[in-house]
Amino acid sequence: MGSNLSYARINSNGVLTGAGNLNQGVIANALQMNPILPVYNPNIPGGYTYEHDRKEGIQNPVAEALEYIAVTNTSRLLGNAFAEYELISNLNFRTSFGIDAVTTKASTFGPNFLRQAESSGGEASVSDLQALTWLNENTLTFNHSFNDTDRLTALA
Repeated sequence: MGSNLSYARINSNGVLTGAGNLNQGVIANALQMNPILPVYNPNIPGGYTYEHDRKEGIQNPVAEALEYIAVTNTSRLLGNAFAEYELISNLNFRTSFGIDAVTTKASTFGPNFLRQAESSGGEASVSDLQALTWLNENTLTFNHSFNDTDRLTALA
């Protein structure tokens, strides 16, 4: 008999950092934002500078990093167990069972003053994922020695 079990829980609170297809991440925006523009502007809703004098569609990377909320919590359980029994002489039965269970909950919130949420008037989402995969294997093995040189092994 044997078994193996592992559990992992990952909590993340992050921001989009890649060069996404619809919304660029904070790194791409920081590289493209005009460095002489101030980060904050108290005369604009939200208090951040959004106007860019070189290119449209650039988001204020500080605003995106501080104001956009993206929280994900994931739990995962991986395990397997097996047992072997000798049913009769030369005939063994082995059974094994494996499980992979994942639960993820993701929440996002973008206030309406952020460029990526501006067109929708702000955005919020909550998503849940629950996945369960299991595997059960059963085998019979027959081993017989007829003499010192002849053996028969059959697996079903």
